Amino acid sequence: MKAGFIQFNPEFGEIDKNIGKARALMTPLDVQLVVLPEFFNTGYLITTRQEAWDLGEIIPGGKTTAALCEIAREKNIYIVAGLIEKAGEKLFNAAVLVTPEGYVATYRKMHLFNEEKLWFDQGDK
Repeated sequence: MKAGFIQFNPEFGEIDKNIGKARALMTPLDVQLVVLPEFFNTGYLITTRQEAWDLGEIIPGGKTTAALCEIAREKNIYIVAGLIEKAGEKLFNAAVLVTPEGYVATYRKMHLFNEEKLWFDQGDK
């Protein structure tokens, strides 16, 4: 399997723009697996739990996971991408795996670093 990663500077809070940028950066790649950065869709500089909550999405029912599934299907690739997950009253620093067939799984970060402990709950899967 040929794997690649994309690193870019997401615009904070600009989810549609960041998804579009990720899509454009994936277009020329000749790989089977692409890994996107942590919080690729929102940017990383969270300052409050409320701000994180406002940027979070339900997985797999949110806009970002749906867009990633569409890209994976169009390009026939696997994608791993980091985003903020809302689950009930909890908020996770999460990553999703999607394939051309759709959503597969979510990982929730267990070992939170520094201020992440203020905004996110410890991962449980």
